[in-house]
Amino acid sequence: MRPPVLFRTTLAFLIGTAGVMQGQQTNFPFQILVTTPTSSNLVANGASIQFLSEIGQSQTAHIIATYQGIGTVQISQPPVLFGSPSFTISVAGGKLTGQLPATLNPGDNIAFDAVFKPSSTLQVSAQMVQPFMEIVPSGTGLQNLQNSLTLNLIGTAPSFAFSYVLQSDLNAIPLAPGDTIKFPATLINTSAQANFDITNTGTGTGFIKSVSLLAGSSSAFALKGLPLFPSG
Repeated sequence: MRPPVLFRTTLAFLIGTAGVMQGQQTNFPFQILVTTPTSSNLVANGASIQFLSEIGQSQTAHIIATYQGIGTVQISQPPVLFGSPSFTISVAGGKLTGQLPATLNPGDNIAFDAVFKPSSTLQVSAQMVQPFMEIVPSGTGLQNLQNSLTLNLIGTAPSFAFSYVLQSDLNAIPLAPGDTIKFPATLINTSAQANFDITNTGTGTGFIKSVSLLAGSSSAFALKGLPLFPSG
């Protein structure tokens, strides 16, 4: 009989990107374009932007709001963010990069970067609010309309738990990153099998990009039953 041996795996993970869920508001004077690493979408005021990132990593959505009204817009303060500290908002271009108050004419735009950097796997949310006053013709004079550009931010993060089951005893044993799978003593020219399980315990979708043996691993070990990758 040969002594117990160790089995190691290398896992690489691929995380998805942000998406947009449309909100609804009619007669809003701005066209809002939200760009993520994988898509670019026009959204309504009050829309929700979905973020997905690993803990400690970040994801950014670039937001451009272009004024399409018939008057002018006055902005006297920067955007305000309410909610989870996992989100940050910053001015990223357009008329807000100058001194406030800023005046927007038809065709002018303001831009922001919304960044999500999770510290846990819990689903979190925040709301970005940019107040403004629109000045439009009304009869023989002008009318001041108070309004705000509002976007809801929703962030999720995946989290993977690892375990294995030896066919010799069928007990599930948890694994931490860097741990080993300990096979029982095995006769020469026979085999021992362990089923390796990966469970997503987080709130966001995650994908397994690859599973492989470490370079230099003994030829006595082999992987079987691998799915098509990426797998989620």
